[in-house]
Amino acid sequence: MAITREALPFLSEVESLPDLARIVAATYSLKSPYARQAIAYALTSSGQLEAANTQLEQLLEMLDNTVSWQRDMAERAAVLKSQLTNPQAAQQQLRIWEMESRRNLMLD
Repeated sequence: MAITREALPFLSEVESLPDLARIVAATYSLKSPYARQAIAYALTSSGQLEAANTQLEQLLEMLDNTVSWQRDMAERAAVLKSQLTNPQAAQQQLRIWEMESRRNLMLD
């Protein structure tokens, strides 16, 4: 099964959110907005707010607001970036998005 073959080796190296950010940066192209977003979210969740801010700034620079999915991603990045001065608010925002994603994917 592809998920076992590809995901397990990747996930077995992840012991913390900083590990996740490091492994995503080393494994995936930083030209990928999804990789940048994952890194920024992991850094935010682990409290590395300056590094998260840098990733969000770079993410915002690479997105094309004329493309709907990129505009949506940019809006989320801007919201999170604006909340980085309040770590609890930023982490709460990530939890809200996680709950919305779980609900949308019917995982709950």
